[in-house]
Amino acid sequence: MYYPGDSYPFLLSITKADGSQPNVTSPPTITIIRQANKQVIIAAASMTLISGTQVIYEYSWNSTGMTEGCYLAVVSYAADDVTVTSRLLEKVQLGDSRVTGQVALDATVAKDATVAKAASTLQAANYVPPDASPLVLAIHDKVSALPSDPASETTLASLLEVLTDVKDQALGSWVVDKVANTLTMLRENGSVLKVFNLVDTPTEASRNAVSP
Repeated sequence: MYYPGDSYPFLLSITKADGSQPNVTSPPTITIIRQANKQVIIAAASMTLISGTQVIYEYSWNSTGMTEGCYLAVVSYAADDVTVTSRLLEKVQLGDSRVTGQVALDATVAKDATVAKAASTLQAANYVPPDASPLVLAIHDKVSALPSDPASETTLASLLEVLTDVKDQALGSWVVDKVANTLTMLRENGSVLKVFNLVDTPTEASRNAVSP
């Protein structure tokens, strides 16, 4: 199946009934016509002799810009004192002609999926080398500004432990044992944070850490 934009190879073999080499006095030309409106697309283009063959000519038709539909190729030439004018060489169908609807759509989508489209590929004119990209350079500057010796995991763990103690001291419970004269600070989860002995004299009151 050929689609608009594909190149189609037309081949013409000039032969004689006895199999001998024909004498081509006027090399063939090819004309391509859109069948629907009889418009001439290619007019009398020269065909090229394929070397090493017994008079086989070729013409590669680039169908870029053509619409889907049927096209006729006719040839004209002269050989062995016989002149051929506008003889039908081949009938070519561009696009799907025997399927319609979703099947035709899927066939076109499948073909397009194998072709790199300019709209979806990076063009050379738009390529920015990494060492010239503002985004890459900005990231590089941010990374370069990071300290060479960031805080270790041990330091961070110690800081987290201190912050947890401060939070438990602020939000946890206090239990005062008036018999033993002790103050017990409890964490939010009920475990013991710190125990103090309470000292109360006529002149001052204080707490002294006992444990842990």
